[in-house]
Amino acid sequence: MNEAATNLPGLLAPLRHECGVVAGGDEALRVSIALREALNAGETVQILRARPDGLSCLILTVEGQFLVKAFQAGFLARLSPLRFCASGAEFRAHEACRERNIACQRPVALLSGRSGPGVNYLVLERLPNTVPLAAYLEREKERLLGNPQMLRRLTSGLARFVASLHLGGVVLPDLGADRILVRAARQRPEGLEFFVQDVADQAPDAMAPLARRLGNLGEFALGFVGWPAAVFVRFLREYLVDAGDSLELRPALRMVQERALARQFERNTLLVARCSEASAALARVEREGTVLLVNRQTQGLDLEQLEGPLSDTPPQSWEQVLHQHLGLRLGESSLWSARLDVKAGDRAQQSRRVESSWGRLLELSQVGVQAPRPLACLMLPTAVVVLGRVLGGLVPFRSTEDPEWKLLDQLTRSLIRMHRAGCYFLPGEPREVLAGLSVALGPRGGREFVFSAPWLLFRGTPGALGMQGIASLGRVARALSEAMGERVGRELVWSYARLLRLSRFDGEMLAQEASRVPTGRTLVMTRGIERSRLERGART
Repeated sequence: MNEAATNLPGLLAPLRHECGVVAGGDEALRVSIALREALNAGETVQILRARPDGLSCLILTVEGQFLVKAFQAGFLARLSPLRFCASGAEFRAHEACRERNIACQRPVALLSGRSGPGVNYLVLERLPNTVPLAAYLEREKERLLGNPQMLRRLTSGLARFVASLHLGGVVLPDLGADRILVRAARQRPEGLEFFVQDVADQAPDAMAPLARRLGNLGEFALGFVGWPAAVFVRFLREYLVDAGDSLELRPALRMVQERALARQFERNTLLVARCSEASAALARVEREGTVLLVNRQTQGLDLEQLEGPLSDTPPQSWEQVLHQHLGLRLGESSLWSARLDVKAGDRAQQSRRVESSWGRLLELSQVGVQAPRPLACLMLPTAVVVLGRVLGGLVPFRSTEDPEWKLLDQLTRSLIRMHRAGCYFLPGEPREVLAGLSVALGPRGGREFVFSAPWLLFRGTPGALGMQGIASLGRVARALSEAMGERVGRELVWSYARLLRLSRFDGEMLAQEASRVPTGRTLVMTRGIERSRLERGART
């Protein structure tokens, strides 16, 4: 037995010895022997997820590569894994899904360890050449948006797959783009093949009610944040056809959006509260009272090459190391940074600074607002430094006397997304509001709106037409009117109304309410716009 075999996690130790076959037949016995030989020979084991009572990993054997899930087992779970252990429930769920022709990973074996602590093992077939849908959408976004035919095939295939899940009785409580795997398939019309993973909490039965399915689609819609609205609308239209629903598109879309907004607000609340903790998305390094947080989800940062310079440099110089490392890989003009002073030793103020800057950037990136993409946050004893990525060098929004309609449209859409997510501008002077509005100059002359001051926002009750939303819109419109002329401020308000599909009457009321918001730090609550009026008013 070599060193690699002896350094295995404790939950995998019983798998190195003979295990009992609970389900899977002769194939399970062959796979059990292959796993034992691979572990004792020191073959590569890739740990995917580890907890004190469970483990998920990939193991390469002579029979192929398998996804192995280890479950700590108590007395009853050891006595009957198929009935009393989570491994047995997941094994039965996978079998039930495959009986209903739902594309998922094939359950290969259910094993029970006979030596050491009680551990049961679920062995699943690894689907080759698959990637999570979330990673695929992020990687292929530009190519899909530039190829309407390819995008149409994707939405059509995805709608057909999600409809097949719901028709088969599988309604995942957290259906997201990370729960679906995708791979190329030339034999299919859409050119893609989809699979669902992690169906442990499912017991497929009859087709779920419409309200529950649409609520489930609200969770799924969060994977398309930052995409044109028409993409998800096309997906939902085809889903209703594939699922055989007679509900019209508009009420269905409203139900899905309401669920998506509520779920997004819940997620963002936890995201901001835990923005300084280590997680699968955030790496945390702490030394001598200095904390560094790095966003793992950003590609092209070469984080492994950052470990050496950080270990060789005192924490007081980490800011220079980060600027040099990120500047070389992204370009100096694409690197955005902000430094917020903190009173030495005041941990409460430091925590508030981190949440209002770093946490807010993470939140804005989740809802599709055009803001610097969060890269890293450095928590020094006397300051908080936040680094982000932008298209190019930033100039003030007010520097363009006659802004392009594209910039104003981007600003309006960002405001709507912010307000729907519960983020609003704090009361302040117009110059303070304008300080957060910038324009990024691209390398080829392109221009893009960027919200560059996340600390100017506060969290409230989500709603684009609520009291806080209209007050926030009024503050931005007043700032633009004083700096660039009343025409620009009025155009912002009417663009806001147009994108929300308000009638002319409601648009005029919105303009009146927004104009009532004064300057300064006075907290003014407007009356808002009633949703019932939106239902009655016709668009003119």
